[in-house]
Amino acid sequence: MPRRKQADPIAAKVGERIRALRVERGMSMSAVAKAAGLSKGHVTNVERGFAQATVGTLVSAAHALGVPPSMLLVFPGEEPLGSMLEHLRVSDDDAEQTLLAMAPPPPPPPPEETPQETPQEDPPARPKRGRPKKR
Repeated sequence: MPRRKQADPIAAKVGERIRALRVERGMSMSAVAKAAGLSKGHVTNVERGFAQATVGTLVSAAHALGVPPSMLLVFPGEEPLGSMLEHLRVSDDDAEQTLLAMAPPPPPPPPEETPQETPQEDPPARPKRGRPKKR
């Protein structure tokens, strides 16, 4: 994809988020690019908002940064849920487990039905084979 002359506002927000997480971890662009299997130039363009990242790029970058992919789309300060998730991520070493613990439990499995025996019907009588008898 050709480089844009002007940054896309949404792509720039995602890129800022990636940059913030990268800097927080003390990683260089080259290190993120290598770990994600991307070129350094592409990581630069994504961070600056000049390239719109594909889902595959976001997933690869998230894994390289050691965060769930959804954390690249959480923008603290823009909405209460985003701020809460960021607070949990920063303050809790095991944030993913904390978030899972906050989720409602899954519904219980349906009770197993015991098969009820149905009476076996006699099979229908087969017609006799051969020639009819003469009378």
